[in-house]
Amino acid sequence: MKKLRFMSQEQEAFFYAMLNKAVKIDVYHAAFFYAISLSPSTRRNITSLFDFKQDRIRPEALQQGWQTSSSVRATCLAFNLWNGYVEQGQ
Repeated sequence: MKKLRFMSQEQEAFFYAMLNKAVKIDVYHAAFFYAISLSPSTRRNITSLFDFKQDRIRPEALQQGWQTSSSVRATCLAFNLWNGYVEQGQ
């Protein structure tokens, strides 16, 4: 993997912790967790966004009350990088 750049130590620590928790480490997981790590609110709500047991995203998280305009953007980017997901009406 290429050397990644992080905005903060919190973002970097979160990214590597999530990769270690993931079922496998590949470009899809790395891209997803990097995008999710961009926003403090998405970091706090990772279990709303990703099902670690089933190894899948949770699109319904886009409608949750904790989402802000910036966390929605980070979430949409992460979901799109995961599997090309695009929310209806976007």
